[in-house]
Amino acid sequence: MKAIRTVMALYWQQFPGWFAIGLILAILSAIAGVGFLAAAGFYTGAAATGLTATTALLFGVLPAGIAIRIFAIYRTIGRYLERVISHNAMFHFLTSLRLAVYDGIAQLKFERLRRYRSGELLARLTSDIDALDGLYLRVLMPMFAVMAALLLFLIVFLTISPAYALVMFAILGTAAFVLPWRAGVTGLKLGRHLAITSESLRLRLIDLLRGQHELVLTGRLQDQQALVDRAGSKLSFLQDKLNRYDLRGRVLMTLLGQLAIVGAMLMAAYAFKQDEISAPAALFLVLATFGLTELLAPIRRGFLEIGKSRRAASRMVPLLQNDVPAAVAPVKQGALGVRMDGVQFAYSNRAEPVLKDLSFCIQPGENIGIVGPSGSGKSTILLLACGLLEPTQGSVAVFDGDQIDHQPVHAAGRLGVLTQRAELFRDSLEANVQLGRTDTCRKDVLDALDKSQLSALVNRLPDGIDSQLGNSGAGLSGGEGRRLALARTFLLDPDLWLLDEVTEGLDEDTARTLIAAIEQASKSKTMIFATHKRSEVALANRILVLKPGFAPEWIERNNAQAWTTMLDGLRQN
Repeated sequence: MKAIRTVMALYWQQFPGWFAIGLILAILSAIAGVGFLAAAGFYTGAAATGLTATTALLFGVLPAGIAIRIFAIYRTIGRYLERVISHNAMFHFLTSLRLAVYDGIAQLKFERLRRYRSGELLARLTSDIDALDGLYLRVLMPMFAVMAALLLFLIVFLTISPAYALVMFAILGTAAFVLPWRAGVTGLKLGRHLAITSESLRLRLIDLLRGQHELVLTGRLQDQQALVDRAGSKLSFLQDKLNRYDLRGRVLMTLLGQLAIVGAMLMAAYAFKQDEISAPAALFLVLATFGLTELLAPIRRGFLEIGKSRRAASRMVPLLQNDVPAAVAPVKQGALGVRMDGVQFAYSNRAEPVLKDLSFCIQPGENIGIVGPSGSGKSTILLLACGLLEPTQGSVAVFDGDQIDHQPVHAAGRLGVLTQRAELFRDSLEANVQLGRTDTCRKDVLDALDKSQLSALVNRLPDGIDSQLGNSGAGLSGGEGRRLALARTFLLDPDLWLLDEVTEGLDEDTARTLIAAIEQASKSKTMIFATHKRSEVALANRILVLKPGFAPEWIERNNAQAWTTMLDGLRQN
């Protein structure tokens, strides 16, 4: 329940005034609703006795008539204002919460982000946040309204008939507190299963829709459909079970309400017959009790669904409490160095380490190539250097050139990374290049595209640089997508270039021109690149050779024999 308490505390931190006003209006509206019936009963009882005007004043008929009008007017206006204020506050709260959760997601480290399956983070921003409105609107507010109205009228009942008050407290207290508590216990368990099953169904549907081509090719389409059907059947079963609990709770709540009304009529009639209370007081008690029973229904369903809200809160609170230092703008521009000490990395606890006890120091201004067979850890080193991965053991640091002790620096905005997978978005060609550098002009974007050998593409497209790309860059070939991602690096002009097989899939002439452009743009900067090709090795001052089962080996360019042997093991193109 800690997560629920945290979310409730956020209500008051965000909009304390509005939520407090909404709560007060809900309480007053509940009291007005019961008071309207109670005053009407008193007024009717007084009228039924045929009182004279003088006696009517003594019995408070005129104040009762005034109270009826006040309660009737306020019940209508108060409920309207309570709905407007409380729902408006909740909508604003959900908006701010959604932004806070998004900010928490944006600050998550890549190592944690990559553990989420497709659609999981979207669920945090949509269904989980929407589920939290029930904590205030369907649990907290109705419960406080019932408690306040019940307490107030039980005090009034005590002044009229203590025995009546005790009996009504026993019946209405059971309906107002015991049944919702039982519903809450059931809802916590059942709501958790519902939330998990609903998420499972959503993820399996996403996997089915996004991976249908792969599923068809591997013959697993029917298996995935069976998984979707199974999750849907389980969700339907759990929803039916929840509805059965809801129906059972409604029956019990109705029976207790009817028991309270029947008991009120019998006790009031008996007390009236024994001349213990007057006729107006008897009708006051009966109709006030009837009004209190009307307040019970809303809280039961809210408590039954509290499990869903708890599950949503427990998934989101860690994102809100994500403790990441605030980004600091870079204060110095210049080549950066990279140091790794005793680095070991494995992609999972069960997998064999890709890198073991790797230590090196790349000085600012160096151009370093990394070669080795697939799976030897070339891409992993690049991802470790830019912080997208964290070492299982050891340390990785990026430092400025004038630091003798090589203390780490904040390098945000100073790193340019080109991975094997180009991340492109459904937007214009220009917007995809400007990602991270929106302060640049169109001329700069065109220059970056020209360096990436994409001028012909821009001229070929009907809308040129304004042409819209499809999802994940649909409309471009694989090579064009990679070069578009490289254009971002040219536009960023980073102090540390991290490139993974930058010319893979390109023809020889295009690759040669692109290598020359990279060499020119990265002068006086630091570059680390992974490659299988001889042509790219020309960019390097020295090479790190990775061989599975052997210690990494450094080869200097001035070591002609070792350099030539290393080149012989690479592809020509």
